[in-house]
Amino acid sequence: MPASSRSVRLTPGQLGYLMSAPYLDPALRSLVDESVSTQLHNSLSIGSDAAEDLRSALTLRLAAVGFDSSYALTAEGRLVEYLIDALAGS
Repeated sequence: MPASSRSVRLTPGQLGYLMSAPYLDPALRSLVDESVSTQLHNSLSIGSDAAEDLRSALTLRLAAVGFDSSYALTAEGRLVEYLIDALAGS
């Protein structure tokens, strides 16, 4: 049975962040590039398995750069945390 697909609406900045994320492996970068639909108000159309893979990569990024020395979210951390939640369907 194919994985269900959903559309995740993003701001141009959020979409640009994903499309230019150098830490994504080539397969995930390709998936993001193929999933983008600017005609649908800057949305990402993605299957649930692919969304989980992308969430895993974003979670690693959040752990690496998402917090300052006081463990408060950085600007990038807030963005990454939002993307993780959006891809989860929250």
